[in-house]
Amino acid sequence: MKTTLQFTLLLFLIVSCHHITVSKEEKAAVKLEVENILSKADQQAYLEYLFNEDQRLRQGQSADLTIKYGFSSKEHKEFIRKQQKLDVINFMRVEAYLEKFGYPKKDDFSTLANTAIWAVVEHSISYKSMKRVFPILYKAYQEGDMEASGLEWLLQSMHELKYGNKADRDSSQPYRAEEEIERLINKLKL
Repeated sequence: MKTTLQFTLLLFLIVSCHHITVSKEEKAAVKLEVENILSKADQQAYLEYLFNEDQRLRQGQSADLTIKYGFSSKEHKEFIRKQQKLDVINFMRVEAYLEKFGYPKKDDFSTLANTAIWAVVEHSISYKSMKRVFPILYKAYQEGDMEASGLEWLLQSMHELKYGNKADRDSSQPYRAEEEIERLINKLKL
């Protein structure tokens, strides 16, 4: 039952996301934001801002609205649309950041700043978008700038978007994040 509800919610989010449009002004604002990042301190502040923006609408408000008004209510639907729009804009921010700076080096930034990129990408509900930035994130993982847990989380989300479910892990074998990452990469044909 829980899996069916999760899949239904995911399908609802995917279908409704296709109606989200970003205005020319919003696109220009994102471009300008990234162009105005001039120093490491600016990068640090921007990455932390991205993380906080990503988490802003993930503090239980959806559940509260569902309980108060119902899952199909206009209030809940409007909240989901706001969250999706923010996710789309945040993904644009990440792409622009990655294009200009690449993945943040672990030794140069706080854990929060380093986590921002994959957290935003993981919340994208577009497999194509995730796949587009995956090579940069995989390289960051290989170079030690991205935690294995973050990449595995991202790959699980990609698997769920592509196949409609989380990838099963062989529980008869000891868990090794590196092996799980390679297994998911192979399964996703990345």
